[in-house]
Amino acid sequence: LIGLWSFEGNTNDSSGNDNHGELQNGASLSDEVADALGAGQSLALAGGEQHVLVPHHSSLDVTEAITITAWVKPE
Repeated sequence: LIGLWSFEGNTNDSSGNDNHGELQNGASLSDEVADALGAGQSLALAGGEQHVLVPHHSSLDVTEAITITAWVKPE
């Protein structure tokens, strides 16, 4: 596991790798969409340049195939 971001009050990585993120360009955490697993917040991106910036860390130097998983609710 390289990174785990639950967006529960912050953009910290809970994987133990310290790949903490920073909200950029108006990205925010929202209480509007609680997921089926009971999380109270989610990442809200309204488009454009909104994103979470995760600074470079050696654990992100991936050299083989990986799997990326996300729950997405498009509007």
